[in-house]
Amino acid sequence: MKLSNLLVSLSVIVGAFANSPNIYFKPDYSLDGKVVKVLQKWNVGGDKVEGYYYGTLFYFATQDAGYFGPQPRKEGTTNHLTYSVFGYGPYSDHPNCYKSADGGPGVSCAVEFPWEYGKNYTQVMERTAHNEDGSNRWTGTLIDDATGETVVTIGEYWTPKNYSLLSSGGLTFNELYWFTPKGNECIPISTYVGFWPEVTLEDGTVFTSTINTFTGLDQLIDPCGKAANKSNQLAYEIPGGFVFQNGWLNSEYEEKD
Repeated sequence: MKLSNLLVSLSVIVGAFANSPNIYFKPDYSLDGKVVKVLQKWNVGGDKVEGYYYGTLFYFATQDAGYFGPQPRKEGTTNHLTYSVFGYGPYSDHPNCYKSADGGPGVSCAVEFPWEYGKNYTQVMERTAHNEDGSNRWTGTLIDDATGETVVTIGEYWTPKNYSLLSSGGLTFNELYWFTPKGNECIPISTYVGFWPEVTLEDGTVFTSTINTFTGLDQLIDPCGKAANKSNQLAYEIPGGFVFQNGWLNSEYEEKD
C-alpha cells in the first residue's frame, strides 16, 4: 500500500482502534496485491455483554482498508457480525449492506446472528467474482468450525480496479465502543481468543501471519484498573494465536472505594 493511501485509511478508521488494545500482525510485503482471501478464527467467551467489538482489519494493496468481526450483545438479544470497507468507489446491492462506513465513504454490512459463546468460528472475507475491468466482489461469511459449514453470509460488496487485491498483515483490535464508567463500575468482563489470520493468494498459496506487536495495553480506563495501578485489559499469546482478556481485575477491585 502506498504511504499516502495508508495515511488516508488510518485517518478514517483511527477512531475504531486508536485508544483500544491492538495486536498487529507481521506482513509479508512480497504478497501485496496477490491476496484473494482473508480468514480469522475466533472464540468469544464469558457472559453476554454489550459494547465490545473484536475487529480484524485488512488492507487492500493500492487503496484503503476494511475490517470484520463479532460484536457480543446483552442477554435477551442476538449477537452481531460486521463487515466493512472504506473509501470512495466500493458499492453493494446486498440486503445486509449500506453505503457509508463509520460515517465516511465506503460500505458497511452487518447481520444479527446467534453465534454461541465459547464456540470456535471462522470469519472469511473472500473474492467471489471479478470482471475484466478490474473490479472485484468480496463476500463476508461465517463458518461454524465444529461442522465446517458456512452458517451465514454477512454481506458482500464490489471494489473498483484502483483497490487491487489484498495485502497480508493487518491487526485485530479490542474496542470497547459503548461504555462510560460511572462510580465504581468497571469495564464488562469479556474474553476474545483470536487465532493467527490466514491469507490465500490467487495461486492457492496460504500464508499465516503471526504477532508483530501488542499496543494500547497501558490504559487505566476504569476504577478497577486505577485501584490496581495496572490495566484492566490483558493481551497475551497462546499456541496458534492470542487472547484479549477484559475486566480481569473486576472480582478483586469492583465495589471498593
